[in-house]
Amino acid sequence: MNIKNETVSRIGFNGPSYWVEEAFWKNDTTVVLLGNSYEKKLFITLIYLNQKKKIQFEYQDTIDIKSAYIEFRFRKLGLEIK
Repeated sequence: MNIKNETVSRIGFNGPSYWVEEAFWKNDTTVVLLGNSYEKKLFITLIYLNQKKKIQFEYQDTIDIKSAYIEFRFRKLGLEIK
């Protein structure tokens, strides 16, 4: 995000069926994204900003865990999923 120029740059997009559950900085130039998909496949994406490189690891099997984590996050923001 460049506030002075009022611009934003997307650093990753896997399509509408994938979403990021958590994101954090590994160091000054590396972002880690932890995500999930409608197909219930987990993934980890490492984005190396200084190298303009992205590496994605995807769990090859599906998970059979029902989590209310996304609902918890929405409620924490005062939002509701219907």
